[in-house]
Amino acid sequence: MGKEADSISFHVIGHVRSNHAYPWQLPRQAVLAKAHTARIEFDTRIVGRDALKDLEGFDRVWIVFVFHKAGASKQLVSPPGIGRKHIGVFATRSPHRLNPIGISCVKLVSIGDTFIDIEESDMMDGSPVLDIKPYMPYADSFTDASVGWTHERELETWTISIAETAQVQLRWILENIGLDLTSAIHAQLSDDPFNSRRKRVERIEQGRNVWILACRTWRISFEAREDQQSIVVLSVKSGYTSEELAATEDKHSDKLYHREFTTLFPQATTTTSK
Repeated sequence: MGKEADSISFHVIGHVRSNHAYPWQLPRQAVLAKAHTARIEFDTRIVGRDALKDLEGFDRVWIVFVFHKAGASKQLVSPPGIGRKHIGVFATRSPHRLNPIGISCVKLVSIGDTFIDIEESDMMDGSPVLDIKPYMPYADSFTDASVGWTHERELETWTISIAETAQVQLRWILENIGLDLTSAIHAQLSDDPFNSRRKRVERIEQGRNVWILACRTWRISFEAREDQQSIVVLSVKSGYTSEELAATEDKHSDKLYHREFTTLFPQATTTTSK
C-alpha cells in the first residue's frame, strides 16, 4: 500500500458576502437565521457558468465552507444550553474543529453567472467556500434518527418582535454604519436568551422583566414575556455615557456615529458605562 497523505489542499471556489461580520451575529444553526440573505461570490478562475447549470431546480443546497475566524481547535467543547458540560467536538456543530470545516443547508434564492443568493445563512462575511452540493430529502433527511446527547437539550425558540422606535433606530445603524444589529438580536435572543455566561445580557427592571443586551458599543433594551415565550425589543441605546462621548479617546473608532445617533434619538444615551 502507498503512503497516505498527511495533508490535502483545496481550492477556495468563492467567498460569502453577508451582514454577519461578527460571531455574535450568527445563529446557533442556519435555520434560525430566518430570512437573513447572503451572497456567495465565486472565483471565476475556478467556477464557470457550467458548474451552476441545473442548480435552479433545487430549493436548498449544502454549503461546505471554512470557519476562518474560529480560533484554536478543541477536542472537547461546551455547546450552548447544557451548562458547563463538555462534549466531544465530533458530537457537536462547534466551529472549533480539528479541521475548521463547516456545512450549512441554506435556501437557494437566485443564481447569477458569478454568484448565488441564499437565505437562512449562518456563515460569517468573508467565509471561504469549498463546495456546493444539492440538498436531497430522500438522501439527507432521516426524521427517525437518534440525536444522541442533544435529546437533553430541547430547542425552545422565542418569538421576537421589534417595536417601531427600535426598528427606526436599527435601520439607521444599518444604513449609516453597516452594522446589522437585527441579525444579532435574533441570533442572541431567539434561543436561550438569558444565558449571561455566553451573552452580554443583564436584567434591569424586575417588575417588567426588562433586560439589556450588549452588542459591541450598542445596548438593546428588550422585555421578556415568559408566559408567551416572546421578546419585544423596545429600543436601542448608545453604550457610551455622555461623559464618554465628550472625551476624545475613541478606542472603537465609532464615537462620531454615536454622537449623531444620540442627537437624533435624545433618550438613547446610557447613564452608566457597562
